[in-house]
Amino acid sequence: MPDHICCGSSVAADLDLAVLEHLESTGAKAPSSSGFASAAAYKHYAPSLSTCEPTHIDIALAFDIPAKAIRGVVTTTFKNPRALPGISRTVLLNAVGFLDVAVKGVGVEVWTYDGERIAVTWSEVFAAGEERVVEVAYAVEKPLGGLYFEVPTADFPNRVAHAVTHNEPERARYWLPCIDYPAVRTTLSFALTHPSSTTAIANGTLISETGTTIKTTRYALDLPCPSYLICLAVGDMVFYEDEAVDGMPVRYYAPRGTAPADLKRSFGTTPAMLRWLQKKVGVKFPYPKYYQIATYLVGGAMENISLVTWVADVVSDETTALDRARSTASTNIHEMAHSYFGDLLVIRILGNLFPPTLVADPFPPSPETLWLEATATIEDAHYELLTASDGYLSEAARYTRPI
Repeated sequence: MPDHICCGSSVAADLDLAVLEHLESTGAKAPSSSGFASAAAYKHYAPSLSTCEPTHIDIALAFDIPAKAIRGVVTTTFKNPRALPGISRTVLLNAVGFLDVAVKGVGVEVWTYDGERIAVTWSEVFAAGEERVVEVAYAVEKPLGGLYFEVPTADFPNRVAHAVTHNEPERARYWLPCIDYPAVRTTLSFALTHPSSTTAIANGTLISETGTTIKTTRYALDLPCPSYLICLAVGDMVFYEDEAVDGMPVRYYAPRGTAPADLKRSFGTTPAMLRWLQKKVGVKFPYPKYYQIATYLVGGAMENISLVTWVADVVSDETTALDRARSTASTNIHEMAHSYFGDLLVIRILGNLFPPTLVADPFPPSPETLWLEATATIEDAHYELLTASDGYLSEAARYTRPI
């Protein structure tokens, strides 16, 4: 395992391949590779939402994990935040490869779907401060990205059935109809329907669990969240519940078959880190819980709001912990720091700076260095700085580019 894993970067190549395959399947011409840019890169710009901005997304999903499929009803609230009437009557929602799409909403004059975007047009422009709601019903089978499934097969009968999201940088569009850009942030609510023998977790606070054979689990997040930080997981999972921090629950999840003691061993520094980071930043931790889930469905680690995802390689037994404990702790404090820098506080206009976490990463001294200085020795902190410097200079020997 590398010294640092962060922000899911190891799966970026898979997304590039998926984009190229999608272009080929639709008959579109794939762009050629030039210099630094991937062959899958293309010019794209965030939409103007000055008079029609999404403020809340209610996500209701029913899971069929064996079929790698979902059926959803997603209700989005839009608002004109200005004291002047709106300009445009149309909003475009990213939605790639959806089935059985149906759209409704008061005042909706017409809607269309071209396989990649849902265009919703109202009969009138927004009045000053006006809110409107649009409901999209749809289905997704074997999504191209964003939502990943693992199920047992004839060749791998011991795989544990579960699903998890990983949306950075713009992969929510493969399972969630939304304006899939990091500058667009909304509050969230979830209603996740799944067999009662399975577990469902998502961003925010657990509101309720209802049902017997089939269960509906509800979560809500009251602070704004961009699409790339939306996260949920459903399936046959175990967890270790660690000590709460100032009343905030702390849990570590993984597919069934993982020893809870290994989860504690791998992530057990989390409560101490949360206490230290709040004191260091001087601001109370902004979110209602701190959950982490380890699975082979994602790469690296990703700072999704209140639900951090990790590649399962980091889960260590007594032997592998001897090699991995330090690097896992380094990544743990790094992703935790993103709860403040990147999740809570971020540049509003990102332009072509992707992934979004690139510009949200704290500049030196990094949280990893400061954590070592506080809990190990100054020599350890200096070695962390040296390692980071060597890594940067080594990479710069292959390429440099303007920010």
